[in-house]
Amino acid sequence: GSGGSILTVPILVYLLHVDAKEAIAMSLVVVGVTSAFALISHARSGNVNWTMGAIFGMAGMAGAFLGGIIAGYISEHVLMLIFAGMTLATATAMLCKDTAAAQYQAIPSTAHDSDEYDENELNESNHSENEKAEQFSK
Repeated sequence: GSGGSILTVPILVYLLHVDAKEAIAMSLVVVGVTSAFALISHARSGNVNWTMGAIFGMAGMAGAFLGGIIAGYISEHVLMLIFAGMTLATATAMLCKDTAAAQYQAIPSTAHDSDEYDENELNESNHSENEKAEQFSK
């Protein structure tokens, strides 16, 4: 996915001395091909929400088109600073998400004074969690 750009762009720019604008365009090709191959296996497994994918894809294409036009008016130095800022923002969001997930998992799902659980309450809790997981995967 887009994580590939975080690695591809700096490698192309700083190691292979490709212009920043060209490196960003090249990384989009890498991300597109990688995503297409990942889509095949997920689609075969029935794990693709095609409506959401179409909406996300159209928004991504519109953003890429507009970004390409805007990039024509921005120097490569500023473009790389923006890229670095987005990379830091992504890393921060990932770290915060992992921290929040770890804290959530540390909290017991049911709080009882004893080790005995009400079987009906436990079944309802599991059913509710299954519904949440199914909703999230769609």
